[in-house]
Amino acid sequence: MATKVSLNSAHLVVSMSLQCYVVSTKNWNTPIIFDLKEGTVSFILQAERHFLLVDVSSIDLYSYEGPFISSPKFPAVRTYILNAQTVSLSNDTIAMRQS
Repeated sequence: MATKVSLNSAHLVVSMSLQCYVVSTKNWNTPIIFDLKEGTVSFILQAERHFLLVDVSSIDLYSYEGPFISSPKFPAVRTYILNAQTVSLSNDTIAMRQS
């Protein structure tokens, strides 16, 4: 089981093999839980309003309340080489650098 964890000042995001848990640091008792499409998250990137899950075949954007927002498509993107040094996320922009 490949578990990925990311924590910023307001939320803890944990991806397990089949589900993702989102916990507000203001309320540790009630996590938001949702099923993952692929289940193999390579990394998690957080912004103030939403977070990005990168897996072997897609890049998915979610809100902290749990609902899926979008899956941006980039031509010829190789998700297996993406990491925190090549992807950046803000409240309104996703930036990506590929070599």
